[in-house]
Amino acid sequence: MQWTEEFSREQICQNGICEVVYPGEPPLQPGVSYKLVIEADTNKSSTEDTTGGLGFKLIELDEAEKVKEIAQRIGEQDLSDKLKALALADLYAEYELIAEAIETLEGLKQEEKIAPASRLLGELYRRIGLVLEAEVQYIEAVKLAAAAENREELAAAKAGLGEVRYSRGAREEGVALLEEAKAIYEELEDLQRVGELEERLAELTNISLEKSDNFNVML
Repeated sequence: MQWTEEFSREQICQNGICEVVYPGEPPLQPGVSYKLVIEADTNKSSTEDTTGGLGFKLIELDEAEKVKEIAQRIGEQDLSDKLKALALADLYAEYELIAEAIETLEGLKQEEKIAPASRLLGELYRRIGLVLEAEVQYIEAVKLAAAAENREELAAAKAGLGEVRYSRGAREEGVALLEEAKAIYEELEDLQRVGELEERLAELTNISLEKSDNFNVML
């Protein structure tokens, strides 16, 4: 299936945000992978972006109804806006509705931000390959968790930040952050997370050793 339409910037962009509403024809089918490709009159195309996870699927109708019902129940609960946003984002993420989850958390005001929300936002950005955006959120989560003395969230945020830093080439810093996260989980006696991080650190150490073995030295 292909759908093509031409728009001018004036038609679809306001206040720096460009939006297009799909007309519904041809109808999209649940479970089918789709990808939106944008081509500009400058001969640039979104296909030049090598970031993974930029396609999308429609969820099945019964799942969509279930999500709507749970979201309605969350909205009716006596919770603060920030806790409702976190609960909704968790729900959307569970059903792979990543865009909706990100939009929900990004809608929080600065004074409403809490460590779990920023950490989850970092995880969501990382899941779709936007590591720079993920890094910003993990850094914010570390600050918020430290200020709230929330050790569990601090460990989770440091672990996520460590993964991002390692993937961006700051390997020593990444490993150090993962070690810090592991130490906190040891304090909390969370043996499952300790074991997971030990495995991950061993994996990263092996990768580093393999890369080192690939160098030849001539004297």
